Amino acid sequence: MGVIVKRNPRNIVIVTPQIVFKYRHDWNLRKIFWEFVLTWKAFLHGASEIPLLVGPVLLRKTARGQILAKMPVEDVWNKALGVVAELSRAGIDHKEIRHPQYHMVVKENGTISVLDFERGNLTKTPRNLSRFVVWLLERGLPAQEIKEALAKTTAPEKDWKGAMRAVERYLQASEQGPL
Repeated sequence: MGVIVKRNPRNIVIVTPQIVFKYRHDWNLRKIFWEFVLTWKAFLHGASEIPLLVGPVLLRKTARGQILAKMPVEDVWNKALGVVAELSRAGIDHKEIRHPQYHMVVKENGTISVLDFERGNLTKTPRNLSRFVVWLLERGLPAQEIKEALAKTTAPEKDWKGAMRAVERYLQASEQGPL
């Protein structure tokens, strides 16, 4: 893996084999500090890599592995569901977990690391699990298996119920058949 540089109007992100540097152009220290807090909390819950903040630069260890987009989802969805539930238990609403294929890295040892907490926030009612379940259903994963996995998962009540409701609606729609 070489050095990857990504630029947008807000940030420059440099990914090296060891460390990821994220620099805010606008020096919005409140935003970068907030992303640091969320990444740190996710790290404490085993869902991210350890972060470090130096002025407008957020540093974190590079998560080595494959992004979810380049993996067969059928092989890792159950483990990813657990990581997403852990984020919700931590009170972190990732916001971009609706598109997890670009925000989750499956490491060589099988653990999953969540990336990019820039738009996230802390809340008593996170929606990570329900967003992730909808994404799984859209990928054609078996709704009944997802429902069984959810039954064994602990997450905040509203998020868990929202995920179960999405599965139930999907099952009802599939019973009715095509229009």
